[in-house]
Amino acid sequence: MITYRKFAKVPAFAGLIAIAALAGAPASQAANVEGQLDPTFGSGGRVVVPFDVGGGLYDEATAVDVQPDGKIIVAGNVRLTGGGLNGVGLVRLMPDGSLDASFGSGGKRVFGMAPDASLTANQVIVQPDGKILIAGSYGGDDDTPGFFLTRFNADGVDTDHGFGPYGQGSVIVTGYHVDPRSRPMALAEDGSIFMIASVDSGPAEGRNIIVYKYNSQGFEGSFGYTSLNLSRGGDHWDIPQAIGIQQDGKVVVAADSNTDTGSEVSVVRLEPDTGALDTGFNGVGIAYVSLPGGCQDQVGAMQITRRDSSAGGSQDIWIAGTHCITNAAPFLADLDDNGQLSTNFNAGNVATLSPQPGYSNQHVVDLVAQHTWAYGLSLFNPVGPILISGGNSIAYNNNVDMLLTRLLPDSNQRDTTFGVNGDQVVYFNHVGGGLGDDWPSAAIRYGTSVHPVGYLLMVGSVQQKTPSTSNSDFAIVRLLMRDKVYGNGFD
Repeated sequence: MITYRKFAKVPAFAGLIAIAALAGAPASQAANVEGQLDPTFGSGGRVVVPFDVGGGLYDEATAVDVQPDGKIIVAGNVRLTGGGLNGVGLVRLMPDGSLDASFGSGGKRVFGMAPDASLTANQVIVQPDGKILIAGSYGGDDDTPGFFLTRFNADGVDTDHGFGPYGQGSVIVTGYHVDPRSRPMALAEDGSIFMIASVDSGPAEGRNIIVYKYNSQGFEGSFGYTSLNLSRGGDHWDIPQAIGIQQDGKVVVAADSNTDTGSEVSVVRLEPDTGALDTGFNGVGIAYVSLPGGCQDQVGAMQITRRDSSAGGSQDIWIAGTHCITNAAPFLADLDDNGQLSTNFNAGNVATLSPQPGYSNQHVVDLVAQHTWAYGLSLFNPVGPILISGGNSIAYNNNVDMLLTRLLPDSNQRDTTFGVNGDQVVYFNHVGGGLGDDWPSAAIRYGTSVHPVGYLLMVGSVQQKTPSTSNSDFAIVRLLMRDKVYGNGFD
């Protein structure tokens, strides 16, 4: 899940100076800034972090967040043994992409549980107090599925022993499934933590959605958990993929809903204190988004934004994913406060896009939604959404590259001022002529007082492959962003 962050406030003129400097650059330079690799980060905008512990050679970054001081927290999966047992790897980078030696051991931390348990990291959130929350799937030694929540102290040396019921910094709940593509955790302003998973629905084929609520210390919150069946008939598989919290505290969940007659995207809104369906959302608390084709479309990401800067401004629920046509391709939908497709976006229709030129498929894994953000400014010109995808390169033996596609605001048309005709490609392997896939997993859009115009961080894995061996490492990329900002005053 992408989060959109604004750190320390700066005077409005600082943001305007930065934009003016870009505007005053030669036309060719200004055109090349948007979406280009940041040369001040790592090696030409790229960082590779290997773990290679315990004989395992398959490591992948799956989640990212940024601290208020600009340091970068990356979480992912680390192969602990050659037999396939996974643990969680944490990395903290300095703003320039170098390892932060004050974190964990030399900038890294590896975390596992019982000797035969396997963990998969899906999401990481840095709390306001600097502590680090990680959520993902748990596999016990008897193959029982489950999920885990773990909180680390800010220095990454140890877990927070004040979190969870066992005094070890973790919550483990078995009997539930966490999809490896999902972003299953949301943090509320009061410190409450919401977690989504699916559960076998009983004698019939299928799965229901489970939403858990925990307080800030990792104990079950006001409603404990609630179970949801979103099916409109027949056997059903409701697989939650993303969760978010609106400005008013209401909880939104997006899911893949597959039945024996087809599939659709389901969006649920819950009351935060009771877990009850919010009937002010599409009349029943559930909205459905259908795409043509009758096949299994997949939610890749969800983000909630506001249309204006007022406290009571209308909110948008953006859903991005992969449409299962002949060649997998992106889709994007915008729901309004009432659970209807917003007429502000693409004339009230779901936008479906063709795959990026040169790629046979484009699988969406994350989203930077059309936003209303301007660093230190109260007025803005909206910038269109950016879809983060992995695509099979036709020119390079169908190896996977990291893809970005930006649309014009409220439109299904590509923004030709971004990258090359609205598309940008980022890869590691082609640089050295290597083989293997560069898979993206997550991204975050943020700004700092030093660079108020903003960055986009993207994380995933870089695979190094030879005819006889294959391994992968954490991959982190930073791109420069140049939003169009107008306004004055402070927010």
